[in-house]
Amino acid sequence: MTKKMIEGFNDCAKEAKTTVTGGQSIMNPWPIIGGVANVVCDENEYIKVNQGQPGDLLVLTKPLGTQVAVNALEWLMKGDEKATKVMTKERVMETYYMAMESMSVLNLNAAALCKKYECHGATDITGFGIMGHAQNLVKV
Repeated sequence: MTKKMIEGFNDCAKEAKTTVTGGQSIMNPWPIIGGVANVVCDENEYIKVNQGQPGDLLVLTKPLGTQVAVNALEWLMKGDEKATKVMTKERVMETYYMAMESMSVLNLNAAALCKKYECHGATDITGFGIMGHAQNLVKV
């Protein structure tokens, strides 16, 4: 499993046109892999938070609801009935796999769309919900 994870990590770096230059190993009960991206660029080459302007298009880089899909699977695995109140077990699994697939794709297309439509602000939709991040896009 570890070999496949490292291969996938390297494949993703290659797709992003970068390289993996280091690493470390730690003892952990779960198989994990992660990385940090470093870049040097001009200020006009990236989009900052709190810079959204009236009339900007909203580019969603990933589908909304991935956290709910992960939670539903966790509930299902624990036998919690709220997992199947609105979806079948099969739909919970399908939704989870769709969420995982979307999170494993680079945002290259989204970055191109942001550039094409001259987006001024950017944020993610993790942790603070859509309302919290909508506020993050604008100067409040």
